Amino acid sequence: MTAFASRAPGHSRRPSAEPWVLRWARWYTRDLDQQVRQDRLDELTSDLWEQRSAARRRGASGVGAAMIGRAARGAPGDLAWRHDELRADPALRGIVRGWTRSGLLAATYLIAAMTLIFAALVWARVLSAAAHHLYLPSATTLTSLGVAVGA
Repeated sequence: MTAFASRAPGHSRRPSAEPWVLRWARWYTRDLDQQVRQDRLDELTSDLWEQRSAARRRGASGVGAAMIGRAARGAPGDLAWRHDELRADPALRGIVRGWTRSGLLAATYLIAAMTLIFAALVWARVLSAAAHHLYLPSATTLTSLGVAVGA
C-alpha cells in the first residue's frame, strides 16, 4: 500500500495521477540495478507526495493534471537519465547499443512526423483565420474604381 492509497476525509475518491506517474517510472527504470531503481522510485514518490501536500495547503485543484503534465514534460529527461545509467553499468551496455540503433531512429521519425503534423495544423488555423478576415472587393467595386477586370 502506498502513501497515496488512503485519503483524508472529505477528499474525493477520483482516481489519482500518482499510480500513472509511478507506472511510467517503473517502466523507464526496468532493467536497471535494483538499488538505483528503488532510489529513483523513492525519490519520485516523495516528490509526488510533496506536490500533493503543497496543493492541499494552498487549496489548489487540478494537482493530478499538473502531475501528469510534469511527468510528460520530464519524460525526455527521464529517458536521458536511464540512458546514462545503462551506459554506466558494463553489464547493460548492450541494451544501450540496441536502443540507440533502433530507438533513436524511431524517435527521430516520430519527432519529425509530429513536427509536420503540428505545422500542418498551424497552417490550417492561419489560413482559416485569414479567410475569415480577407476582404475581396466585388467586380462592381473594382469597375467603379477604374480597375481593369480581365484582359
